[in-house]
Amino acid sequence: MAGLVDGLDSGDVTLIDGSGRHLNKKALVAQERKIFWTGIAINVAKILGILAALITMRFIIQTVGTRRDPSKDPQGDCHCPSSHPCR
Repeated sequence: MAGLVDGLDSGDVTLIDGSGRHLNKKALVAQERKIFWTGIAINVAKILGILAALITMRFIIQTVGTRRDPSKDPQGDCHCPSSHPCR
């Protein structure tokens, strides 16, 4: 089979019998199907990666926003050291 030879895919060599029929049609269809589904899997993985990055960025932005919000600061508006009289 041509797919077992180094450097050749299943579609690189076409085998034809005496009546002119392609003998490796199943191999060609299988190879095309594999390429098709591999492409879909790669694109789905890219989309999932982008979504994961966006969700991560959302949590990072929320955390930074929470730290800067004085209403959520347990010590009020004062950001002085603990030895300062306002504490």
